[in-house]
Amino acid sequence: MSPRWGGAGDAFSGEGDLIDYQTALVEYENGATLAFHTNMNVPDEFRRFAVIGTDGMAEGDFIRNFFKLTRSDDGAVLRDDPAIGTDGSQKGHYGADQAMAEDLCAYYMGRLPALPLTITDALEAGVTALAMDRARKEGRIVDLTDFWARFDEALAGRAVA
Repeated sequence: MSPRWGGAGDAFSGEGDLIDYQTALVEYENGATLAFHTNMNVPDEFRRFAVIGTDGMAEGDFIRNFFKLTRSDDGAVLRDDPAIGTDGSQKGHYGADQAMAEDLCAYYMGRLPALPLTITDALEAGVTALAMDRARKEGRIVDLTDFWARFDEALAGRAVA
């Protein structure tokens, strides 16, 4: 069997720092929640996701190459692509690396008026991911209330102590 995600042949060899599995519950200030789960050492490799919210649901799998978007109010399927990414372009985070590079090039060459995500979006996602890792390693809840207050102060251009 080939190693998962380009890692070591033996997930427990100590050759890498990837974890076997992780679960996290994230609660946002507005009451929204995120349930996250990853498992790196499964016999039938897949990279499935489901984003479920008030207005609808997006689901897909970046290995099996499908994506579906459904509206909550009436169950209308807004997009159903059973063969997304089958053109071979899904290398490097399943096509995301190439898509981001194309967006950056288009933005800097004036063909795209704005990037899909801001630097602030990226920083917020990164801080959340690092907090999830910290919670896992330390076995505790990580409260970012004070951090986000300082972050917001910095974004507003006010001095941060």
